Amino acid sequence: MNSKKLIMVGLPMIAVTYGFARFSYGLVLPYLRESLEINPSVAGVLSSLSYLAYCIAIVLAMLYMQKVGSRMMILTAGIAAAIGMSIISIANSSLALGIGIFIAGLSTGGLSSPPYADVIKKWVDQDKRSTTNTWINAGTSLGTALTGVMVIFLASNWRMTYLLFTLISIIILILNYKVIPQTKDTSKTHQTQAFHVTKKELVHAYPLILSSLLLGGIECTLLDVFKRFVVSNGEPPTSSDSSILDHYWHSRRIRRICWIF
Repeated sequence: MNSKKLIMVGLPMIAVTYGFARFSYGLVLPYLRESLEINPSVAGVLSSLSYLAYCIAIVLAMLYMQKVGSRMMILTAGIAAAIGMSIISIANSSLALGIGIFIAGLSTGGLSSPPYADVIKKWVDQDKRSTTNTWINAGTSLGTALTGVMVIFLASNWRMTYLLFTLISIIILILNYKVIPQTKDTSKTHQTQAFHVTKKELVHAYPLILSSLLLGGIECTLLDVFKRFVVSNGEPPTSSDSSILDHYWHSRRIRRICWIF
């Protein structure tokens, strides 16, 4: 398979599932709070739904990816992102918003990035695998950076932002459906292989798990709380304040994209 063609559909899919569907919530949170009258406690609960869905998606991927195939997992991620963001765009209450955030959050985790790694392993030449994987996963930062740009120009019109995200995700989903081939491995043994972790592996993984939890907590705070706190110490931010911080988040993601070079 042509690695460039896979990058052309894989990078934007990761941008949609991670950048648009998951991380965009923190960038538009001030406008969501003002429009739907969401207090800080509810905003925190809504944010946690995305991370909960992320964890659930990882477990589902571990259990079912070998059974249904990486292609189906990627398409499922795209469908979840489109449905979730479409619900967000029309949400008129915290409950509807939470449902949309949760469904969109399912598109991340094990439903998108790991399946692409599997596709790369099966279809891309070995000397191009590392580069292809790097470019595809750069979509996380690219998607969040594009979110920042759209928030800057669309200002408080968050419904239009998520509607555009939904349309983009549908286009990317169709492209992935056409480009990504069916798995070559049809072995029954391989398809029914169960996920298993030994006690020894868990013991060795404890430091990594602990550090991931700490880093995840810090990142969650930055993405979902920092903006509101810095802008106005609990008061609704002005359009000028929000614009400044939108530029900050935009530049932060652009910097992360440059790491691939």
